[in-house]
Amino acid sequence: MASPAATFQPPKATAASGEPADVCLLLEGTWPYVRGGVSTWVHQILTALPDLRFAVVFIGAEKAAAGQWKYEPPSNLVNFTELFLFDPAFQPRPKSGRANRQT
Repeated sequence: MASPAATFQPPKATAASGEPADVCLLLEGTWPYVRGGVSTWVHQILTALPDLRFAVVFIGAEKAAAGQWKYEPPSNLVNFTELFLFDPAFQPRPKSGRANRQT
């Protein structure tokens, strides 16, 4: 049987609980997708402060590289947003104007 963390589907950024967060953590390449190091420290903060509500913004390279969650999400996590820098939404768009027109 898979662990709860492995099967957890994080909420979409637009599907937040509606509760305001007390603390927002901006994380790059760590929790919840990587075990150890900074991820352990982050998880300890989240679980040691149950009276605070947390929002987490995760920044990664590609969705496919993120994999599955390695940690059980604590009950005080009210929002989780993922931003993947190589996602098409972050790719440069052609500028409009004369300079970009084919001749």
